Amino acid sequence: MNRKAPEAVASKESMDIYQRELDNLKAALDEHAIVAVTDPQGRITQINGKFCAISKYSREELLGQDHRMTGSGFPTREFIAWTARKLGQSASGGATAASGRH
Repeated sequence: MNRKAPEAVASKESMDIYQRELDNLKAALDEHAIVAVTDPQGRITQINGKFCAISKYSREELLGQDHRMTGSGFPTREFIAWTARKLGQSASGGATAASGRH
């Protein structure tokens, strides 16, 4: 007979709950944010669909690349300006009037 201890069952249930919560948080982040994850060397290892849409690069073109992608024009000035507007800052780093901070 292969019975699990009550602690193991509770632990498995807790892990399932935490996994669902993590999946929900990731889905919300992917829906509302531009996400790129890099390794310690700065190579892109994960990106979400919004990052691809905004950058106009495919996932395949971006994975394994460095954010700096020297000489490629990435990120473009438009991408930087769009991101800055969404964050309420100018492309030079100052706050914009739209953010309510001057």
